[in-house]
Amino acid sequence: MVAIAIAGASGSVAQEVIDGLVATGKHEILLLSRNRLSYTLFQPGLFPNYFLYPHKHPSSPHFTPFETHIDFANCRALVLSPDGENDKLTLTTLEDLVQVVVRAVDYDGEWPSIGGIKGTEISIGELIKIGERVRGRPFDVEYLQISDLEAGNITSSWLPVIDHPAFTPEQARALAEKLLSGMVLGIHAGALKVSDEWNQLLPDMQFTQAEAFLKQGWEGKA
Repeated sequence: MVAIAIAGASGSVAQEVIDGLVATGKHEILLLSRNRLSYTLFQPGLFPNYFLYPHKHPSSPHFTPFETHIDFANCRALVLSPDGENDKLTLTTLEDLVQVVVRAVDYDGEWPSIGGIKGTEISIGELIKIGERVRGRPFDVEYLQISDLEAGNITSSWLPVIDHPAFTPEQARALAEKLLSGMVLGIHAGALKVSDEWNQLLPDMQFTQAEAFLKQGWEGKA
């Protein structure tokens, strides 16, 4: 037996197909025939879980982080020049995203098409300071030029390692420079600074602040 979900099941062609499937008596059929579908685009910004690399947070065992240009493990950072420390982004824990999705499924009101989830809004400079407090020593900061990144010219002495099971080592190396450019330029353009629609719709939900999350995640680790 096969479980079959059919979208647009109210159409005439779909009904003919359904009749044929039902006649076999072999399958479980789910008809998706709503005239109005609701959706929301969940936008959490960036997960601070990435900054725990190479470790995982115990509450998200399935998530595999990889190294970013703000490298807590090695206490170093790649920052856009000039004034890249002032670029802002939103950090929302993966655990908070999960809770919002779970509650959104049961939410009786109308879903916002843009579903911003705002845990902590923070500047790159503030994030580095958090890293220094959490790790107990200064970060080594290197600066990158916009023109170099736009031209695909990476001048830093190191690249974030994409240590992820989805990529071979060769693929990871090829993607590393593009990922670095895209991330740094994207943050500069505000791509990871999100709105707070779901915060407003779920006012009783307490969102985990980035520093507390990272302090807990790095506690007792080298």
